[in-house]
Amino acid sequence: MKDYVVKLRFWLRAYDSTEISAATDAEAFHLAKAAACHMMYWHGHPEEIDMEERHEGLISYVDTMGVARSELVEGIAFDGDRPLHPEARRLVQKLAVLDPNVDAAQAQELLRTLIAEARSVPTDAVALLSDPPVQSRPWSVDQTYEYRGRPEGFRVDVVDEAGIVHMLDPRLDLNKHSPTGFSWGYSGSGPAQLSLAILCHALHSDERAEDLYQEFKDAVVSRFDQNQPWRLTTDDVLGWVLKHPSVTGLAVDA
Repeated sequence: MKDYVVKLRFWLRAYDSTEISAATDAEAFHLAKAAACHMMYWHGHPEEIDMEERHEGLISYVDTMGVARSELVEGIAFDGDRPLHPEARRLVQKLAVLDPNVDAAQAQELLRTLIAEARSVPTDAVALLSDPPVQSRPWSVDQTYEYRGRPEGFRVDVVDEAGIVHMLDPRLDLNKHSPTGFSWGYSGSGPAQLSLAILCHALHSDERAEDLYQEFKDAVVSRFDQNQPWRLTTDDVLGWVLKHPSVTGLAVDA
């Protein structure tokens, strides 16, 4: 009889946390994503490890034991290794055995089948990026909006993730810089009204928008070409806000 050592490697779910400061919920959501990226490079023990569930195991090696230790095998898959995403694994296995020489009609049908299967694979995300919601939902920090400006009449629309178009509220209740409408491409009343409206919508905080919109006008809106359409997303807007001294100062002080 010989003795062998079996070395197993596997995944565990681990949890960690950090604290951030933000002026609005919208800024907190975007700062949280940046903080998560930074946390992925942390070293040391996380706050919590789920010891009950081992996933995606692989036999690293099987070696003989004793004075003359020798390697028998390494990198061996085995049954019962409990993959984290079994549906995704099955999909990859199907892709791996496909014949690349099938005719165009077969390839198209296979592609349709695989796309349908891929869209049904569960993920840790709230929704698949390729699967937008079918109807509009209330404003939320985790929803991306797009602001679209058209030079014809200086109209500005908001498009939500469902593709539904809304007119941007000018927020004349806060300040009547330009009751006649929006404009852009210079530092004036029309661009000021547009800047206020965009920040109010993106930040979902009137107070924060009123603090920042004049600077947003000078840095962003005044630089649009008056004769060309333009687009901004909430990610673009929050990207500018999070570089503002009121935010970077918090980071320095923390």
